[in-house]
Amino acid sequence: DDEFEDDLGELENLAHLATDIAGRLVHRPQDLPHSVQDQTSHYKDSMLRTLEDYIIQHHQQCVLELDANLSPKELFKSLLVRLSLLGLPRCPAPQRLMPPEMEEEEPEGIDTEQFLQQLSETGTLTPNFRWHKSRWGRYCPVELTNGNMVFGTMEFAVGFLDKMYSLSSAEALVQFTRNPRAYLLPPQPRIPCKVCVVGPPTSGKTSLARAVAEKYNATVLEMQELLKPVVERAREAAIKEAESNAITNVTAQLMGQKTQEQEGEADGGQSPEVLVTAEHPEVQKAVAEAEERARGSPPSLTQEMYMEAFKTGIEQAEERRRQGDPQGPRCGGWVVDGFPLTRENWAAMIEPKLLPDFVLSLEDEEAPTDYLLTRFAQLRGLPDPATFKPTAKEK
Repeated sequence: DDEFEDDLGELENLAHLATDIAGRLVHRPQDLPHSVQDQTSHYKDSMLRTLEDYIIQHHQQCVLELDANLSPKELFKSLLVRLSLLGLPRCPAPQRLMPPEMEEEEPEGIDTEQFLQQLSETGTLTPNFRWHKSRWGRYCPVELTNGNMVFGTMEFAVGFLDKMYSLSSAEALVQFTRNPRAYLLPPQPRIPCKVCVVGPPTSGKTSLARAVAEKYNATVLEMQELLKPVVERAREAAIKEAESNAITNVTAQLMGQKTQEQEGEADGGQSPEVLVTAEHPEVQKAVAEAEERARGSPPSLTQEMYMEAFKTGIEQAEERRRQGDPQGPRCGGWVVDGFPLTRENWAAMIEPKLLPDFVLSLEDEEAPTDYLLTRFAQLRGLPDPATFKPTAKEK
């Protein structure tokens, strides 16, 4: 108790000292009386008159003048009172069309028109009221803003400003309900560019891919270019494996030969230890041959290599797009030239969500692909296969 009273006494003395020496404490220059007066005069001369002229041009009911001498809490209360006197209508909020307790299953295979027709008659405000179709149609506005074309469901459908919007998940519903205008204001709805162009050789895949990319400000991804770093890493790994196998095999062979020679020369005594290092001429020769064979034979490309190159190219293209347009979609903005090639490629694109939204397939309807054969011959400087007649030697 005594120590506590001593502490209180020190605090009281400190308060008295602080009052006595307040005039000698450090003050900022802008807090001095003459500086405050100068700043106030400058505000009145340069800003206040311009602000008053700007306020006069507006409707008086849209101008609220508050006392800046009040505390923030009192200012907020004063603002609420002034707004309540104006009789302004509240901002409309999205209305969920299907209550959570209704467990009506969405019909499988329903087309977009039937989906929207059924949804327009759900959760109506009056008997004669119908929700109207929005420019988003059946697509989820939240996913479309993120660059994904995903259909919404009736379970998470909402009505907002006489339009209906279908959301794809509960999380998207929460985000849209919290601030719908973030997903509805221009430039939305903006369709993301996720396109794959496939077709036989010389069918014009590259030209079409570049034209689509130029139209939608996208990046062309050529699988041959994307595979180069992956192929190089696979080749280096194959070279190292071949070198390691060559060193192991040749070393074992040389050690076996030397061991047999030393055993024949030994007179019943213990044979000395046989050592064959990597600097041995035979080992170096075998390593050089193995490296030459590995470099000459292209590495076999696995499904994982294709998907690694494809995913890396898409990630880099989307990252460059986000840096160039921070307000744009987070996904999309790419056109793939000549991929996927097989059914296995398509199946591998499902799990990492790399499927394109549109696939452009180029085909030659002429049998048996006479047009493409002729075009291939022209591009390669070969004779026209339709008129070419080989000689007996060429046959």
